[in-house]
Amino acid sequence: MWQAKWNSMKLRNPETNKTWRISVEGNHITTQLENRTPKTIEVKYADEKAVQLIMAQLRKGFIYSNPDAAIWEPCFHTYLNRIYPGFLPIAANRNDFYVFRVAGQFEDEVIFHFDSSGKYLNSYHLGKDRLTYRAKLLDDGRIVLNSTYSSYNRMIIELFYPNGEKIEEIQEGELLDTFKNTDDHADTFDDFKISYIGYDDPYNRGIFKVEDMKSNTLVLEFFNEFISKNAFCAFSSNKLIVHTDNGVLSLYNIP
Repeated sequence: MWQAKWNSMKLRNPETNKTWRISVEGNHITTQLENRTPKTIEVKYADEKAVQLIMAQLRKGFIYSNPDAAIWEPCFHTYLNRIYPGFLPIAANRNDFYVFRVAGQFEDEVIFHFDSSGKYLNSYHLGKDRLTYRAKLLDDGRIVLNSTYSSYNRMIIELFYPNGEKIEEIQEGELLDTFKNTDDHADTFDDFKISYIGYDDPYNRGIFKVEDMKSNTLVLEFFNEFISKNAFCAFSSNKLIVHTDNGVLSLYNIP
C-alpha cells in the first residue's frame, strides 16, 4: 500500500455516500471530509500518523475501493471487527471467499462472506468458546474447518454448510487430511506464490513476498500497513486476499 508513488487516498462510506480524502506531502498531512475545508497538520512521522487516521475512518464504516489499481496494488480495504488475533483463516478458491473472525474474548466466531470485489454478502455466527485455525472452501460451496473448542483438548475437523448454516464434525474420510502440509501464511496461483514474511519494525508494516515459481525468482515485495504482527493471505480466482490482525481486509489486483 505505502509504496513510493503513494501520496493520496479517497475513502467512501457506502451507507452515507460521504467521502473522506487524505494526502501526504513530506511531513504534512491533509484531510478533507466531503466538501468541507481541508485540514492540514504537520507531524514528525507522516506515514505512521496517516495510517492511524485511515484506520479511524475504516472503523467508522468507510471503505477504500479502486478497481483500476495496478497489478499487486491494493484495490480494496474494509474494516471487520476487533478480535482475538491469533488466527485469521481465509477460505477461497473461486470468485467469492470467506474470512473468519473471533469477536471479543471468544464471545462468538463469525464467518464473513464477500464476493471477489469485496462486496459484503453475508455473515454466519458459529457461537462462543471456539476457534478456527484453518479453513478451505470446497468446489461445492462447503467449507472444511480445522477447529477447537474451549471444552476440548484436541483439534477437530468440521464441515460447514453455508446454505443451511449447519456444522458437523468429520469423524472419517479423506477430508480429515485437508490441512496436511498447509502453510497459513502462503498461497499459490498459476505460477505465483505469495508469502507473508513478517512484520517490519519500526515502520509498522507487514511485508509480503511474491515469487515466480516457474523461474524461481522474486517478483516483488510489497507492504500492508494495517497489520500489528500477523496476517494470512490467499488467492481467489482473480484477487489476492490479505486478512490482518488489526481487523482490516485488503484485496489486491493480480495478473
